[in-house]
Amino acid sequence: MKSALELAMEKSARLTGDKKLSEAQKKEIAELRRIGEAKIAEAEIMCQKKLGETGGDPAAAAALAEQLRRDREKINEQTERKIAGVRGE
Repeated sequence: MKSALELAMEKSARLTGDKKLSEAQKKEIAELRRIGEAKIAEAEIMCQKKLGETGGDPAAAAALAEQLRRDREKINEQTERKIAGVRGE
């Protein structure tokens, strides 16, 4: 009997067409992910800074949280789009 991990890996291979990535592609994808994570961390730091400047205003805090959510989503989408380009998708 196969483990859940083995089944997931097989499904992933079927969905991606079982393409093998070169070492250069793997390194580029890792770098893109690192840059994406750094951008998210930067956005979180800026949000925390702005949150400190709101003086405890709940409406402003909610607006900042929503902005951070949108920023994260945008950064993740950009990163995934770039990764798909590296993979040739």
